[in-house]
Amino acid sequence: MAQRNNKYDRQLRIWGDHGQAALEHASVCLLNCGPTGSEALKNLVLGGIGSFTIVDPSRVEAADLGNNFLVSWENLGQSKARSVCALLQELNESVGAKFVEESPEALLDSNPSFFASFTLVIATQMPEKALIKLDETCRQQRVMLLVARSYGLAGLVRICIQEHDVIESKPDNPVDDLRLHKPWPELKRFVDQFDIDAKDQLEHQHIPFAIILVKVAEEWKAAHGGRLPSGSKERAEFKAAVRARKQSDDEDNYKEALASAYKVWAPPTISSELHSVLDDSAVEIHSTSTDFWILVAALKMFMANDADGDLPLDGAIPDMHSYTDYYIRLQKVYQDRAEANVSAVEANVKSILRKIARDSLSISRSTIKQFCKNARNLRVLRYRTLADEFSPLAAFKIQRLLAVEESSNVEIYILLRAVDQFAATYNRYPGIFDRELEQDVLRLKAICINLLNDIGVNGASISEDLISEFCRFGAAEIHCVASVIGGIASQEAIKEPSYTMQLNRHHQFCSCRCIFVLIWQSLCVSIFGALYTNILFKTPEVYAHIMLEHSGCFNVNLILLFTYVLTYVHPYTALCSITGSYACVYNIEVYIKGGRDDQVSTYHGIHPIVNGNCRFLQREACPRKSCSEHLVLRFFEVYHPPTV
Repeated sequence: MAQRNNKYDRQLRIWGDHGQAALEHASVCLLNCGPTGSEALKNLVLGGIGSFTIVDPSRVEAADLGNNFLVSWENLGQSKARSVCALLQELNESVGAKFVEESPEALLDSNPSFFASFTLVIATQMPEKALIKLDETCRQQRVMLLVARSYGLAGLVRICIQEHDVIESKPDNPVDDLRLHKPWPELKRFVDQFDIDAKDQLEHQHIPFAIILVKVAEEWKAAHGGRLPSGSKERAEFKAAVRARKQSDDEDNYKEALASAYKVWAPPTISSELHSVLDDSAVEIHSTSTDFWILVAALKMFMANDADGDLPLDGAIPDMHSYTDYYIRLQKVYQDRAEANVSAVEANVKSILRKIARDSLSISRSTIKQFCKNARNLRVLRYRTLADEFSPLAAFKIQRLLAVEESSNVEIYILLRAVDQFAATYNRYPGIFDRELEQDVLRLKAICINLLNDIGVNGASISEDLISEFCRFGAAEIHCVASVIGGIASQEAIKEPSYTMQLNRHHQFCSCRCIFVLIWQSLCVSIFGALYTNILFKTPEVYAHIMLEHSGCFNVNLILLFTYVLTYVHPYTALCSITGSYACVYNIEVYIKGGRDDQVSTYHGIHPIVNGNCRFLQREACPRKSCSEHLVLRFFEVYHPPTV
């Protein structure tokens, strides 16, 4: 246990032992282990999931060496699933690893029950038709599906799940529920032990503010027919009554009491979101109800029968200016009340489980306690199916979003669907062949128009520049983009099995809960560019030397970084384009001022180290007249068009 806690120390601080335990019981299935899928699964493996299974029929090719860290030269010609599986298990030996060398589409057709044993399925780089069927299968088996895709410099993450229940949402501003307006008998007895008019000044300065407010509130109710202050005048009078008990101006506990006086007449209320959970039809329990809804039903019974409509106490109290002994004793009063509330909810849970003929101990007390502690922030999120998303039902919202001036996100969404239709029609993705690039732009534009018309969005259009860019992408899966998409996917995935947080709803489109990421080269290098700027300004030739000595996709990212930092120094310093052609994905030229013959020979001798992908270094005329000499670096990544 100590070794486990040391291993996962930092993340345990975020989601606790219960969250980590849920993560360690998670079983993940990855469909296609290209760079996007590998990056997503790598993050989950490092986080400590229980096990994973990779489904991918392909073999490692030379093109994979330039964009996937989890394959190497030794793996050329071998099973990609086996290679990635082995390297991932090296990262965390406590995670179980399996692989299946079969096409995800074929497996979905022949054995759909295969996916029932997983907690999460991550589908990467899969076409629309297969995703619709996979979504239907996963929903039937109550398995979360996460769709992740990178396409050139664009990407998408889509959450597909029938229902996501959030218990521990970690709100930014947690509510203090002190029940100052309605103290229970044990709290009253504890408060009665204190004299807020004590003559001992030191003792008077260390009475917790909660005790002061309960005392004054009880006196107020006795003088006002049992009611609390209402209206600004009475609230001011209440504060004056608190202020009158001060014995000096430097009593911090009374300052805290005045600042928190509003908690007496304005206790925390039940949010509309929680009301919607309590009133949900799923609270009607039956034999197939999930543990979450059994807990909600038990909570509703507790509020109706045992707590006069109040939620269970969470047992937490804020910091207070007080003697340590006073604070600890007050804290214990609240914790004891919270434990009593948990016991009452637990009794309801057992009663419900017995009624539906299930083991009354199948939901542990620790789970019930965690549920009660976070009852105020319960959330239920339901997601529409991919079939519904792709139907004309979304037409109105798509039309409205396309009408917005900054509508690139929805345009990317349409284009990501359009390239799949292009591939289904022409048996390849647009922009694969340079000779057909212009024709592909026209074809993709026509498909976009037809797609919008099929949805029911008439008269709308997609930016021609964006259509051209998608054709230039050539369906390339670039590592720097794939790593960001994979990171977002794993961040969202890690929330589901542990009930820890709300799945991200801020990046959504047309009620489809889609996350769109458009990453241009300047964004890809913005974080690292500043780190190397000083090195670059002092010795650019040494920096280039460092980059070329790294192999695989790492040097691609460094060269992207190098060229873009140079671009800000000198407008003619770097030319970078992603062509998406059959010959190459990267075509980067770097001009280094002040080149000398010995520099040329030095760099020329390094290029074979770069996996054989760096074709040549040569001198050319500098485009800027003030430069007498320079070096030109051309880096070509071997690229093969994806098969459809």
